[in-house]
Amino acid sequence: MQRPMLLRIDFTRDGCLLSLPANARGLVELRSVRATASLYEDIVAVQPDVLCFDYDYPEIDGLARLRQIKKDFPSLPILMLTEHNSEELTVWALRSRVWDYFVKPLDTEAFLHAIQQLHQLRNGGQRGIARHIVVPGSSRQRDEERRSAANVAANSAERAAAKAKAYVAKNYAEKISAREVAELCNMSQFHFSRSFKRICGVTFSDYLLEVRVRKAVELLSKPRATVTGACYEVGFRDPSYFGRIFKRYAGITPSEYRDRWVKKRSQQAKSGEVVDDSTTVLEAELTLRLRR
Repeated sequence: MQRPMLLRIDFTRDGCLLSLPANARGLVELRSVRATASLYEDIVAVQPDVLCFDYDYPEIDGLARLRQIKKDFPSLPILMLTEHNSEELTVWALRSRVWDYFVKPLDTEAFLHAIQQLHQLRNGGQRGIARHIVVPGSSRQRDEERRSAANVAANSAERAAAKAKAYVAKNYAEKISAREVAELCNMSQFHFSRSFKRICGVTFSDYLLEVRVRKAVELLSKPRATVTGACYEVGFRDPSYFGRIFKRYAGITPSEYRDRWVKKRSQQAKSGEVVDDSTTVLEAELTLRLRR
């Protein structure tokens, strides 16, 4: 397979070079240009497989250029390098359809893996296809190749989401991070987070919290359960935080849920009904709240 062409767009203040290990030369062809007014023409001339926007501390103008280039070349994948890292910048990159996001110092192995993966997807997993980018007025053949690449990416994302869910189901009581699960799925944290939300409709952290709250509901329905015990058994480390999260998802605090369960159980016993430890009524109500 032909080496992928990576065009680095340099937004760094001092114009520093991107340093890759010597063995990377056989894996990727690298060219760099400064972010000038002729950037559009530079991209058309080079015909890259992947763009890399390289920042130190991104400014508004530089980020606006990335969005404009993504608009001009919608099927050309973009990687983003930055020294500055924040949750706000990560969310911005996600919404701007950046394929992957790397914080310096650069993990070159993960960076090269992302480039190789993108090159394979853009070529539909086939060998011998010439390098190209899609510009306005693309042909039917290119449209078909994009759809093929999208299908490959979608299948990979679905497998990763299923693997992440299975891992959570088994390990929810342990400390779990998105970075850890992303590594398990052989993805960067940024790419994993984006894929998981697209497939599941919620972020990975929200999914993990919801699983833990559901497990807490089950535990609090046991006769001898305590709120503190349930907190630690489902993976929370702070009872106060557990209480806030439980109320966010269930609409009531763990103590309120426990009190309602005890009251319901007592009423069943007094009326001669079979005591229903499964608390199907309470759990059904909570489930409706959790699905909103």
